[in-house]
Amino acid sequence: MSKFRAVLLAVTLAALAQPSLAQQPAKPEAKVSSFGWTLLSVADLEASKAFYVDVLGMKLAYARIHDSPLGIGVSASGGQAPGEPMLLIQQVAPGSAEGPIARGSRDQPPMGLWVTGMDQILERATKAKVEIVRAAGPRDAPVRTVVLKDPDGVVVELLEANTPRPVR
Repeated sequence: MSKFRAVLLAVTLAALAQPSLAQQPAKPEAKVSSFGWTLLSVADLEASKAFYVDVLGMKLAYARIHDSPLGIGVSASGGQAPGEPMLLIQQVAPGSAEGPIARGSRDQPPMGLWVTGMDQILERATKAKVEIVRAAGPRDAPVRTVVLKDPDGVVVELLEANTPRPVR
């Protein structure tokens, strides 16, 4: 190999070792990256805890919120990791202006929760005498849904994917 080619090869390799502007990581796009939490005001904290934890299978993440014994936080895993949505539940006085903002309807639930094991959840809901507002859809649908009412009358839609959901 000629001296010229050796120098050219060395310069080329050195240049390749340096990140170019095109290879430098781009700054992340400024946008909402995940959903944080929903706050639900309820009349009976224990009844709501039983519905969301015992019937739906959510896990307790906070024993109390805002330093109040009248509030809890639940999530899918019981964790508090960034990016894991939380449902914060606080008890308010009956008839308070702080009550649930939207109870929703059979066809317009204010809350939707992705679940696994829909049949087991429905068994627990039936056993707990939870009102089923709209019966579960067919098992072979791409997304199977059922609509329930929580103890305060808030309509909650449960969704179960029969195919993996895309990650965005």
